[in-house]
Amino acid sequence: MSWAWRTSRAKDREACLTPEAHASTATLWRPFAKCRPSCIASSYLGARMRTVLWLGTTALLAFIAGAAIESWLEARDLERFPPPGELVAVEGSRRLHLVCQGSGPTTVLLEASGLGNSTSYDRVIPLLSDRARVCAYDRAGMGWSDPATAAPTAAQSANDLWALLGRAKVAPPYLLIAASAGGLDAEMLARDHPEAIRALVFLDALDGSAVDALLKPLAELRREACVASWLARVGLLRLINPLKLHGRTAALTYRASATDAACGLLRTISESREELAVAAPFRADLPLVVLSHSEPRDLFPPGHEAEAVSLEPTWNRLQEALARRSAHDDHRVVPGSGHLIAVDQPQAVADAVNELLRYTRRRARQRHHGLGSRDQDLGDQHLFARGPGIVDVALDEEIVANLELRGLDDLEHATRGARQLGV
Repeated sequence: MSWAWRTSRAKDREACLTPEAHASTATLWRPFAKCRPSCIASSYLGARMRTVLWLGTTALLAFIAGAAIESWLEARDLERFPPPGELVAVEGSRRLHLVCQGSGPTTVLLEASGLGNSTSYDRVIPLLSDRARVCAYDRAGMGWSDPATAAPTAAQSANDLWALLGRAKVAPPYLLIAASAGGLDAEMLARDHPEAIRALVFLDALDGSAVDALLKPLAELRREACVASWLARVGLLRLINPLKLHGRTAALTYRASATDAACGLLRTISESREELAVAAPFRADLPLVVLSHSEPRDLFPPGHEAEAVSLEPTWNRLQEALARRSAHDDHRVVPGSGHLIAVDQPQAVADAVNELLRYTRRRARQRHHGLGSRDQDLGDQHLFARGPGIVDVALDEEIVANLELRGLDDLEHATRGARQLGV
């Protein structure tokens, strides 16, 4: 290209010689002859424009080719990795993916992280499905779900989930688990439909009150996510593989719609904060467990380890504040876990959920037997104690049933009876 461009410039200079210089100057001295300035300028600009045009055309063709290859790869991935659940229409023909296992009176709903999907809970679901109905879904654009048609704010995502549950006939009550940025959607759903949510488990999650303290790191994440969305469109993201993913996880994470959704979530996070600021108040009596990481990894993309370490004091303070939003709070730091707790320590997630299931079932029995608020408060003191876990006095369901059959309906007496039995 360099040789062609120089040859073109030489020809342009030859054409720009004044008639007198052209007639009287020997060929050897012609490069030093007098030329018309305006002609030289236009010829130089013309050569530059040809170069720019050549580069632009090449880039456009490369973009088109990359987009075509990426489209083919995504279609192939859908054949290799079909959805494990069902695709449910929530708005016209737009569908969300939902997968459910197990059965029980309470449905455990799983909300993934900002770049996660329903497969993020693959190690948690088998630990819970023998005691409850467990449902994981993909937000719009993530996993196997269709892209969103509106800005993916917390309100929009919560409305999508509520419509999905209605269309799929997944009835309340729900115990809601949310990870990372999925905490915003879970909080909005809990505040919009307080009667349907029995309890919350936040896994190193973000809530509306924490956004202001994290504006700078969130802005950096937004820039990287939005750059990644353009790389994904032409297949470069899966080629670079920055997260070192493979197989189905790579296919779902590096899809253009997934990175578009992550970019959109971070671009509208201030709007989500404003929606939460004017939403119905958070129920102070809603049982809440907050699980936090013990190791500062996976909070940022690779290459930002120093930023993750420097953010630790702020993140820990925000997690403590999140737990205090409920009168029935329990904050636990999970040993050996990074930001993705459901992946690193699924048993810790299952333990927290099982304790909450026992607790909420016990409260349902209280309401059924007509116990007063004093008795419920007493039960909360024993059954929802901070420290080693929620269930300070672990009233096994079979023991509780036996106690109730013996006529110990008063919760204070039931608790004493459980202690006497060595529980």
